[in-house]
Amino acid sequence: MISAQNRQQLLSGSKLWLVIVSLMILGACSSQKNTYGPPKGYDVVGENPSPSNPPVSPMDTVLPPIIDIIDTLPKYTHKPYYNVALVLPFYTDSFPTASGDIYAASKIAADYYNGVLTALDTLKKNGLSVKLHVYDSYPESNLAVLIKGGKLNNMDLVIGPVFNTSMKAMAKYGLEAGIPVWSPFSPASDITAKNPFFYMANPRVVSHAHNMIEYVTDSFSSANLITLYQFTEIEKEFLEVYRSHIKNYNHQLSITLVDSLKANPQYKSRPLVLTEKFIENHSSGLPNINSKDIEEMLLKEQPNVIVLPSMKTPFVLNVLRELYPLTEDYDITLVGTPTLANDVDLQINYLNALKAHFSQSFYVDSTFYEGSFYQRFIDRYNSEPSDYAINGYDQMFFLGTMMKAFGTSFRVEMNKVAREGCATGFSIAPVILTPNALDTMPTIDYWDNQHLFMLRYNNYSLHRVR
Repeated sequence: MISAQNRQQLLSGSKLWLVIVSLMILGACSSQKNTYGPPKGYDVVGENPSPSNPPVSPMDTVLPPIIDIIDTLPKYTHKPYYNVALVLPFYTDSFPTASGDIYAASKIAADYYNGVLTALDTLKKNGLSVKLHVYDSYPESNLAVLIKGGKLNNMDLVIGPVFNTSMKAMAKYGLEAGIPVWSPFSPASDITAKNPFFYMANPRVVSHAHNMIEYVTDSFSSANLITLYQFTEIEKEFLEVYRSHIKNYNHQLSITLVDSLKANPQYKSRPLVLTEKFIENHSSGLPNINSKDIEEMLLKEQPNVIVLPSMKTPFVLNVLRELYPLTEDYDITLVGTPTLANDVDLQINYLNALKAHFSQSFYVDSTFYEGSFYQRFIDRYNSEPSDYAINGYDQMFFLGTMMKAFGTSFRVEMNKVAREGCATGFSIAPVILTPNALDTMPTIDYWDNQHLFMLRYNNYSLHRVR
């Protein structure tokens, strides 16, 4: 978590992760003036019909302008402007609440919307024209009216909504209408199927599994590798990824062994072995785990890496408690999910001693406060951007740069450019269904963002290691 003197503290990435996974939308932390979005059904249109490309100042953009790669790309068909619909739960029919405040979900929608507007300003300076149409997705009956009324028929892109049930309806519409739909938050993999028009901004759970085990094999190839797990559905999925990756790793190791021995007769390679330990629960429901059981699997003569696939906070906290005293006698590194960042104020000693690493899709470092977006947002809204505003900016800027580079073909070309924004990154790739005997072409299930950070606790603070 990044904090600075006299600055409001941003929501931690782990808390953002929990909001996304549960879709129990919580309020953002920053205090904003009352710019809570347009009324229901109002089209906010950013007019810039001029096709001219004004000079781009370095202060006008956080990411390098996409213009720098256009000369190397085939010629694409470009439009004078692109219609983008932003469909979010503004709750415009539900103000105020009983307490006189606004709904938390409405605050998130407004923050994301403000981030999108800031990105559109930058894109406009880069020569991209966008007409932004903003709609309230709450209540869900609004969504049905919006779709059936044809309001979205001429869109080049739809962003939103947020909740999974609404997202399923929008994904179905996007497939039928041939319009790309961008899911800004949900990582759920069961929203749609065989839908090449559906894009997920937030990486799926399985992407975290791949990120974790790839980092382990890249960084700790000589370690004693252990995983502690309980057999939830998510952990089953993680374990399959771990096993498959290590099997492939060892296969590649055996292929290169002959050449390595020719170059260096003293070369020694050791295939990775993953020691798996299933942790049952006590009758009370708490995990039946103790440091003695873990110590039996540890080695003193080499590093020990424990991979923890759980997203259940009670289980993670119990593991931390049992591992901590063992750090006095063993070299232990813990690699886990974003759950490791929960309640860090209470567990920072454990996390630091265990050299805890975890996979994360959102990370704000100190350079963020020196960037142009941070200052421009404050100048525009008299407030610091929340995590949701940063997401809105990063996502819209990425999508806009894709439109700028690839024109009307941006939907099928997103996997050609990988980029990082202020606090998120984008490496979009199609999820391909397992082919059957009748398939003549690969079938795209949907598109997934596979960009993730790997963060580590060191000297009682959080650092990016990949």
